[in-house]
Amino acid sequence: MAVQQAERQAALHDPIRSSGNQHDVGRLRRGIAEFLRWPLLITAAFILAGLVLAWLNTSFGQDGPVRRLATRLVPEDSAGDFISEAAQSLVTITSITFSVLLLAVQQTASSLTPVVFDQFLRRTANQVYFGFFIGFTTFCFVVLGLSRSDPAPVYGAVVIPGGSGGARLPQRPGSGGATAPV
Repeated sequence: MAVQQAERQAALHDPIRSSGNQHDVGRLRRGIAEFLRWPLLITAAFILAGLVLAWLNTSFGQDGPVRRLATRLVPEDSAGDFISEAAQSLVTITSITFSVLLLAVQQTASSLTPVVFDQFLRRTANQVYFGFFIGFTTFCFVVLGLSRSDPAPVYGAVVIPGGSGGARLPQRPGSGGATAPV
């Protein structure tokens, strides 16, 4: 009895640990612990970054040196359009990529074993990639949603190309631009 109680307490503190092969915690808590922890943290960080950039756009005047540099990189009249196009592109790329990827994993799991799907979702690298795409898309929509025509969201438009570079595959040295397998 005492061992079972200790296992139950351990399962409540660590949702991944099970008690008697059954999880004592709810499905949502288990799902967050196993699959959604990294994507949610990364998305929250991108939302915070979007809020900070929106605050920077509205708080500082249009004559600051950083704003002048940003407007040289991205003209004020096209900053909002650029962020809108980036957000739409990210939604399209994310939905197509993850739909096809999950379909392929599901087909593999149906022919081999359902464990393949769970192992795919539990990989930290896959969770980070998923969190990056969802978080960066959310970042674009936060910056776009909080932007005004005066002042234009030039800080967000300058940051977006740098952030999208994180989605590129690493290149092999001396390969002439061919991507390395991930």
